Amino acid sequence: NSVLFLTIVLGIVHGAAVSGVFVGVQVLASQHFEKRRATACSLMFTLCAANMFLSAPLADLFRVTYGIRGTFLLLGGLILNTFPAAIAVQNPAWMELRNKSSSVSKKGESYPETEKSAVAPLLTAYPEKEQTAPEEGKKTILESITLVPVPKAIAVPKYAPNLRNFCSLLRSTTSAKAEKGVLQDLTANARLFGTWRFVLDSLSFSVIIFGLTTYFMLYVDLATDRGVLATRAAFLVYAFAAGDLACRALSGVVIDWGLLTLDSVMLLGYVLQAAGFELFVWLRTFPTMMACSALIGISNGFRHSLQAPLLVQDFGIQHLPVMMGALSFCNGLVLLFRPMLVGYYRDQQGSYDGLLHIAAAVNASLCLLWAIRIFSERRREWTRCGHSKQRQVEVGLS
Repeated sequence: NSVLFLTIVLGIVHGAAVSGVFVGVQVLASQHFEKRRATACSLMFTLCAANMFLSAPLADLFRVTYGIRGTFLLLGGLILNTFPAAIAVQNPAWMELRNKSSSVSKKGESYPETEKSAVAPLLTAYPEKEQTAPEEGKKTILESITLVPVPKAIAVPKYAPNLRNFCSLLRSTTSAKAEKGVLQDLTANARLFGTWRFVLDSLSFSVIIFGLTTYFMLYVDLATDRGVLATRAAFLVYAFAAGDLACRALSGVVIDWGLLTLDSVMLLGYVLQAAGFELFVWLRTFPTMMACSALIGISNGFRHSLQAPLLVQDFGIQHLPVMMGALSFCNGLVLLFRPMLVGYYRDQQGSYDGLLHIAAAVNASLCLLWAIRIFSERRREWTRCGHSKQRQVEVGLS
């Protein structure tokens, strides 16, 4: 019953687990599927969206039958059933081959010419004559050694100091190379975080998550403020889920089959979401609110599963884990401002219309940014095609 306990368990522990699973699942799906990456991600999120129809009635049944403590216990047991599948999931074969090749190259590079001087004293302790002597002559050599009287002072080669110097030198060089590699990775990732593509991608999906969570927080209050019963207001989320579920399954197929580009799907989603939030302000009857909910769900379904494909398109598959984690971090930062906005418009303004106007305006501004991006990409392609045709003409004339 402690608020601190609930904050730690449901906030910190649960949040860290969900964020790790959310990033890891998308990265693994993107690594296993290359040609149909968008379709794989969309189908994965479609199965997740099916929980909107099952999880709420199931949780309510558990609550009525077993109480709130029994509900959490049963939900935890259901989640534990995914543990064997999580153990069976592995990286694709091409990543394992690349890791092996990189490790072999690193081993080859870990012994430069300067380190061979440390190995030389160890090798000089063993005479070459003993190594190259034939098998038939070894017995006579040993017999001659036994006949020679033992001198009073034998010069023992210093194995221990040589070995210690060699190990210390090897440790210092490998640690220096590891630190250098980590610093290079950090600087490379920092440069990617400052690009306009990452800024646009993080801002775009932060707005998507903000709109999704804001709708789920406000749909009951929006309906009851307009005279709709709370029992009927629950149907708004079903309209949202229907539109979201249908478009999650279609978005990846549309992109992979070449009907629309990924950037065009993103632009279409922001147009629909801006229209849905703005119409929610002016249309106040229950059927029209159902239509607006379905429109917002369609816009969310078109874009929600495209995080990994968009990051792979912009930064490559090798940078996907880091970029996906940074993108999720930016989404969380934007969500920190949601409670303040909701409290302000509820307590000070007495209505959520201003918040809906803000959501519509932000989506409209992103429509403009994505239109500029699409136009710049098309212009770059036209310029590249023009240069290639000009070179072909010059080669033909020559």
